[in-house]
Amino acid sequence: MEVSMKNKLENGKFAVYPQLWEGRSPWMLYSLELHYDGTLKWKKRYFKEGKFSRAQVFESFDEAMDFSEDLNKNLDWSNYKKQYTKEYLDSLILKVEKAKACKKRLLSEEQMMLSEAIKRGKGDKYYHIDDSQFIEIPEGEFKEDFVKYLNDYPYVKIVALPRYSGVVVN
Repeated sequence: MEVSMKNKLENGKFAVYPQLWEGRSPWMLYSLELHYDGTLKWKKRYFKEGKFSRAQVFESFDEAMDFSEDLNKNLDWSNYKKQYTKEYLDSLILKVEKAKACKKRLLSEEQMMLSEAIKRGKGDKYYHIDDSQFIEIPEGEFKEDFVKYLNDYPYVKIVALPRYSGVVVN
């Protein structure tokens, strides 16, 4: 049985932080990776699950942050002492700490902006599940989630629903 790398940092990856998945609501983990040219870059984090690689996603920002903070605490720099000179390793540690601080600051700013946008948009419009514009969307949990999403994020202007061959324009 193959061990999943879901709960530990792989070699060459120095930190993880969540980022809102483009066009979707879940938060996806990104890992800070060392590239061949010596630069550090944030890349989408995947883990092996059986034959497939899967993105690591979380429904809430707090859940994703808690997970990433725990994972970041467990980085063992002693593994890299054999690979790099002391000077290079010290420089790399500083770069990683700086990148983590920048990412954390950016995330908190984005979270603050998102909260403010939601707060300002509350009350602008309120959609009810029985509104005529949602008549074509099949009943069920999806429709309830969709209407709740529009009420939570009133600034969303257009939503593509390829599964139902439709587009909703707000």
